[in-house]
Amino acid sequence: SVFVLTSPAWSWTQQDISEFQKANRAYRAGKYQEAIPLYEALIKANPNSAVVWYDLGGSYFRTGQTGKAILAYEKALLHNPRSADSRKNLNYVRGLLEYRIEDKRNWYLRAGEIFLSYFTEMEIWLLAALIYLLFAASWCFLLFFNRANGWGWKIKTLFVLLLFASVSVVAKNIEKKRFSF
Repeated sequence: SVFVLTSPAWSWTQQDISEFQKANRAYRAGKYQEAIPLYEALIKANPNSAVVWYDLGGSYFRTGQTGKAILAYEKALLHNPRSADSRKNLNYVRGLLEYRIEDKRNWYLRAGEIFLSYFTEMEIWLLAALIYLLFAASWCFLLFFNRANGWGWKIKTLFVLLLFASVSVVAKNIEKKRFSF
């Protein structure tokens, strides 16, 4: 069920499904070193599969590869940002690190990162497109039907939302490039 919801069905071949099942059997049997190359091969064929990234993170964690586990869980969250299991496992593995870097960024940068972490890149693009269309339609309406009023509070609010959406698209794109490996 999770597999179907988090992976586009059209991108999985019958061989991919068979390999995924084989990797899962190896994982359940405790053969994590055997499961890792199987999951990695699936990632090469289906790099946007959150469930495979999640399972790969678990395999890395079980073999003591903490850094790779963290990256795999972050990739899983990049493709399925509202996955409670991926978020919980990522926080757990990060908590095991001996050395931690204190986040001294401004509150608004941290809040922005938290906001972006709950949406996929496609959702951010759709939000930006919707706000752009609202702004463009409102502006055209003002140009043709309400010339005396000018830029009222409604159009100014839409403009601010448009700027926010544009910044969100750019930030999500940067985040995506940051985790590509």
